[in-house]
Amino acid sequence: MRTRAPAFLSCLALSFAAGCGGEEAGAPVKIGVAGPITGGQAKNGRDLKEGTTLAVEDWNAKGGVLGRKIELLVKDDEASDKNATTVAQAMVDAGVVGVVGHFNSGCTIPASEKYHEAGIVTITPASTNVFVTDRNYPDVFRVAGRDDQQGTAAARFVRDVLKAKRVAVFDNRTAYGKGLADEFVKGLEGKVEVAVREGFDETERNFRPFLTKLKEANVDVWYFPGIYEQAAPMMIQASQLGITTPMMSGDGVHGYDVDFIAKVGAGAEGTFTTFPDTTKAPGYADFVKRYRERFKADPGPYAIYSYAAAGILFEGIAKAGSTEGPKVAAAIHAGAFDTPVGRIEFDAKGDVKALDYYAIWVIRDGKHVLHGSK
Repeated sequence: MRTRAPAFLSCLALSFAAGCGGEEAGAPVKIGVAGPITGGQAKNGRDLKEGTTLAVEDWNAKGGVLGRKIELLVKDDEASDKNATTVAQAMVDAGVVGVVGHFNSGCTIPASEKYHEAGIVTITPASTNVFVTDRNYPDVFRVAGRDDQQGTAAARFVRDVLKAKRVAVFDNRTAYGKGLADEFVKGLEGKVEVAVREGFDETERNFRPFLTKLKEANVDVWYFPGIYEQAAPMMIQASQLGITTPMMSGDGVHGYDVDFIAKVGAGAEGTFTTFPDTTKAPGYADFVKRYRERFKADPGPYAIYSYAAAGILFEGIAKAGSTEGPKVAAAIHAGAFDTPVGRIEFDAKGDVKALDYYAIWVIRDGKHVLHGSK
């Protein structure tokens, strides 16, 4: 008859190799990055993937984290909320201990429900919808700003600097687009008339009916906080209809010179956007230099935030001395992190503390420049 060792002794004997439900000694620390790697928003996904990749390579060059190499798992959500939950489950099943992502708010919100249930830390570099952190999940963070910050900054500029009297506001009915448009309208504080308020699907590409209303409304500014892949054809059609009224948009258009400015051409001149001025951060120049050396291209606007998010995740693991989600989340909440975008600390919700985040940019001579600069 074959005897068996008691379960706890078997566990003890294997604990150093397999952790007995804990962490496998010497095995790589698996980190996920998720976003629109393919499709119309692939440029956004590239920012997340390459920014995170550079952070992983930097940490691995120093020995990894907890004496273990970091292994990166990249997943494509195609900017779809349904795909995002599938991706999130795949990440959970693969045993990742943290995720940098997703990009779109409409993806981050449902995906982070999955991660939260599994006790996995999520840090989004880009999702701005207030609900991402207003759920008060202790393991959900963002290094991006919030819609109520960005929408208010845009509204204040339109109201107090441009001194607009009438505006038109459009959105693409996504968590990002509608959320930001709603915050913009709130920020006007009833001091500017919203002459047109329309929404359409994020797959819409025929904007002439909406732009005709815009043209007839005789507004001073029109606001469309969409993604560049939709904003570009909208601006082209506006030019074709002879609309010269300036458009204001947000971070979904800012910085995408090839995908927006090059496609729209001269019609893009004078377009306003909201985005942080990362160029003033002490680590910005070094990040850009090393990114160019690694990828032979200039970084997109969210590559630096992805790098920062990944670095915070790794440092949180190091401070916690563990890859267990609750311990890592607690270390991140308690920590202060020096990143290429500046020193970051988080509030109880998982938002960056004391963040006067957004600057106003304008497209001039085919480039995004700070409004008011010469």
